[in-house]
Order: sequence, then C-alpha cells, then structure tokens
Amino acid sequence: MRNATLSFILLVGCVFCFAIASRGVSAPGGGFKPVSSVHSLMNGQGMMFKQIRTAIQNKNTPERGEVIEHLSEVLAELSNVNMYQKDAADYQGWAKTLRDTALELAEEGEVKTPDEDRLKKLVGEIKSACGACHDKYQ
Repeated sequence: MRNATLSFILLVGCVFCFAIASRGVSAPGGGFKPVSSVHSLMNGQGMMFKQIRTAIQNKNTPERGEVIEHLSEVLAELSNVNMYQKDAADYQGWAKTLRDTALELAEEGEVKTPDEDRLKKLVGEIKSACGACHDKYQ
C-alpha cells in the first residue's frame, strides 16, 4: 500500500511536469517560454505543496523522506518556471524564495531522520512566501 502511494504521488508529479515540458516552446533566440498560465502553474504548485505537507504529517511512512525530497524538488522546479511569468522584482523575489526553500526542504528529506522542527519551519517559510505574493498578485 505504501509503495503504491509513493508511486502514485511521484507519478502525479512527473505527469504534471512532463505535461508542461512536452508543451514547451522555445522563445526566439532559444530562451525559455512558459506554456502554462500563471493560474495553472499556481494550482500545480499548490498540489505539490499539499502532497509535501501530507508526507510530512505521515511520519510512519518508510518512503517519507524520499517523497518529501522528490516533491520538494518538483516544487522548486515549478518555481523556476514561475520566475518567467512576471518581471516585477518582488514577484521574482518570492519565486526565488520558494525555489530555495523548497530545495532546503528536499535536502532535509534526504537525511535518514529529518529534523521535524526544521521541516515545519521550512513549510512555514514556503507558505509565507506564497501568501505574500498572493496577497499582492492574486
């Protein structure tokens, strides 16, 4: 059952990312051009964040750290895409904070026994960065 859950979570994340990537189009000059709307991207980030929080709460799942690591990396990559959605400095700052914090969360998922307080702190920082951006742009 646990392996099925892990597989499902990873599959959903991979399908979402591959769907975005497969529709990707290079901008003139070879630059990256996002293909999803900001709304779709935010929904995808929200799904990843929800799955991360669920994984953090399920402390008895043997694959917990791996799930946290992989989903956090996907969230970080989605925030990289998000940086192409708006040029505003504050928007860029929040997207970078989200990316960097999600990568820290992924690193914490890699350790054998993650620091529960650190996991909660990083989740709070992600929620704060997202909330600040949404307060202004949503």
